[in-house]
Amino acid sequence: QDWDSQNATQIASEVCGFVTIVAGTFLLHKTRDMGNTQPDSDSLRADCELQEHS
Repeated sequence: QDWDSQNATQIASEVCGFVTIVAGTFLLHKTRDMGNTQPDSDSLRADCELQEHS
């Protein structure tokens, strides 16, 4: 009944806003641990040694 006084553009805008919030929350939870990992120092050292010998 809240939507009775709104036109199609306003309804579509509210639905898009809701989808944006849900998608943003999903992506935030999916990617929250991606930036917290430290590179392994042994593999980093091996990469540097390979580049020096090239």
